[in-house]
Amino acid sequence: MLTQQEDFKRSTRLGDLVPGLKKSGQYLIGPCPFCGGRDRFNVKMTDGGDLWVCRQCGDGRYHDAIDFLMRRDGLTFAEVVGQSAAPRPTAAPRPTAAPAPDLATPPADDWQWPALIAAAECADFLRGDSAAAGKVRAYLRDNRKLTDNTLQEYMIGFNPAGRMVGDGCWLAPGVTIPCMVDGALWYVQVRTTAAARAEAVDAGRKLDKYHALKGSKLGALFNADTLIGARAVFVVEGEFDAMVLSQYVPRDVAVVTMGSAGSLPGNTWARYFAAVKDIILLLDDDDAGRQALARWQKKLPRARAAQLPDGSKDVTDFRRNRGNLVTWAGAVLRGETVPADVGPQSTQAAQDV
Repeated sequence: MLTQQEDFKRSTRLGDLVPGLKKSGQYLIGPCPFCGGRDRFNVKMTDGGDLWVCRQCGDGRYHDAIDFLMRRDGLTFAEVVGQSAAPRPTAAPRPTAAPAPDLATPPADDWQWPALIAAAECADFLRGDSAAAGKVRAYLRDNRKLTDNTLQEYMIGFNPAGRMVGDGCWLAPGVTIPCMVDGALWYVQVRTTAAARAEAVDAGRKLDKYHALKGSKLGALFNADTLIGARAVFVVEGEFDAMVLSQYVPRDVAVVTMGSAGSLPGNTWARYFAAVKDIILLLDDDDAGRQALARWQKKLPRARAAQLPDGSKDVTDFRRNRGNLVTWAGAVLRGETVPADVGPQSTQAAQDV
């Protein structure tokens, strides 16, 4: 007869909790969710439950799933397993192991390669000498508050005219934002130009402000790789906000987004939050953001909410108005009251490209 403790260990699969692990025989190997060491985290799959060890930050011994959750969440044994970890009466039904969750996969290679080439070409254009490239760089610098290093790090580009990519996929004119996770391209989002939207209206069509390359999988977690080994993470609504805030937080703090207020992480992306002790929800200060906040807190009960000073709708708005993101983020991470002098100091309307 198994105890609740033994049942818990057998039914908790570390491969479902830790992202980036690759199967090798009876082992799962990959980056450690605690220290971030590459290929240092080993999971041994046994009949009695998964056992794990990190060859970088561990003590050289294998530990079970209960130890993992105790370390991840800072909980006691009783809090993880429950107070009744004693043998149950014979008549009590034994819980079955939970089925492995469905995990998302990136687009196929026959989409990824043409899309990646197109994204790289758009990035090259943005770094070029043309007047159009200079205008877009100024827009991204002055109104989106992105540095040249950030543009290069995230392979941000500009597509000056609509074009076909691969097998009949249309790439709209505008700023291109690729989402790479674990070496795979999941989507290419385009922040379309005002001119392209006006042209579409004149032609009797509708072009949204954001238009993804056909074949993209938009339900991916932007900046997901930075969660591995992170001590804290800010969750924001859009890619621009994620890139802006990432410029002002410590290197061991991640900033991620699902791309919109209405998107929540599925099984694939929820695993990336598993080992992060401090999850901070920083959604837009509007009706959609407030509604999304409640859904995120239900999805990730450990998460806490943060808010920018009065008058700032989002991170980009706050920084555009000369808000001090370094001081604000530092106070939030330490759990301190945000100083009164970090807030917006002026108002500047964003101009479209």
